[in-house]
This record gives sequence, structure tokens and C-alpha cells, in this order.
Amino acid sequence: MAFQGRLPEESADTAPPEVDPAAIATAHDAVRADDTIQFDLADPPVEEPPPDWLLALFNWLSELGPVWRVIFWGLIVLAVVALIVALVPPLRAWVLDRWTGRPRDVDEADGGEWMPEQNRARALLADADALAQAGDYDAAVHLVLLRSIDDIEAWRGDRLAPALTARDIAAAPDLPGAARGVFERLVAAVERSLFAGHRLGATDWENARADYAAIALGTP
Repeated sequence: MAFQGRLPEESADTAPPEVDPAAIATAHDAVRADDTIQFDLADPPVEEPPPDWLLALFNWLSELGPVWRVIFWGLIVLAVVALIVALVPPLRAWVLDRWTGRPRDVDEADGGEWMPEQNRARALLADADALAQAGDYDAAVHLVLLRSIDDIEAWRGDRLAPALTARDIAAAPDLPGAARGVFERLVAAVERSLFAGHRLGATDWENARADYAAIALGTP
């Protein structure tokens, strides 16, 4: 059914209000005067040109062309090899021996084995015994380990690399088997004391002393 009839005429109450240009201008000026509102976009920052040395490097790399890929992958391979050597103590000791020119195997028949000098060994045991008698078994075993490292340095005739840990030294290929066992047990005892929070007792010290005396003095 079609709608028939007339739309109601707008009354004075429904008519849109008249626009006051002066009021609009006043409101606009008030908004523009508000410092907290940004109306203008800031100029983009001026980028500094790259330094000349960097441009020269890029130009040099671009001239290399395909050769740069070979160099890049070669550097990656070298980095991986260096990481493996750093993480594997026996391999690291072997590389250091090769780098310093020392042979890997020492001829035992020529007196090449590490053997602490007996006077130094007796003096060491006297100092360590004094610590043990005072009840400081941790310091006594630690002292024997540190003096053993000094003895090994003197025996090798060179300074041990600072990067070498006590475990690295124990794994050195030119350290004789008997001395290696003693050194490894000293390292294990000191690690328990320093890193595991396990205080060493009289039995630990007696075992360490007997091990060292057996290799240094030939006595139990």
C-alpha cells in the first residue's frame, strides 16, 4: 500500500542552528594557539653520509664480485674450526703444541717425563702439611695442585697458555700416564672444593698427599 500524505513541515525547533562564522573563527584560533597540539610535521632528520672508509670497503667488495663469496664462506669455516678447537681441550692442547713447535710425543727414554724435583717436592709437602695440620685441607690440596702446575711449566720450558685450564693441562699429550692420573685426581679434588662447595677432609688430603709423594718421591 502506497503511503499518501504530506511530510510534516519543519518547525522552528527542528531547524538546524545558524552558523556563526565569528564563533568558528574564535574556536579555530583557540585550537591553533594550543601548544600541546601539533599542526606542522617536523622536517625529517638529515642522514649523515657513510664514512669514506666504509664507502671504500663497499667499493672494494663490489669489485671482488664472486670472489667475495669464497672469502665469506672461508671466514665462516675458519670461525667454526676455531670454535671446535676452543671447546675440545685435547684438541686445543694439540694445536698449542703444534703452534709453539713442541713435538706431541716426548721420548721417555731420554728422561722426557715430567717428574717434580725432589727438594721442591719435599718443601711443598712440608708447606701443605702445615696447612693440613691447621685443619685447612682445601688449601693444602690446592697448594699441591698450584705447585704442580708450576713444575709442569718448568718441565715444558715454556709458559702454559693462560687459556689452559687445569683439565686442559691434565689432557696434554706429553704428560706421562702416571703423572696424568695424579694430576687428574688433584684437579677433581680442587674442583669439588671450589665449585661444588664440598669441603675436603683429612682423607681427601691424605689421598692427595700419597698420590703426589708417589710420583715425586717414589714413596707412598
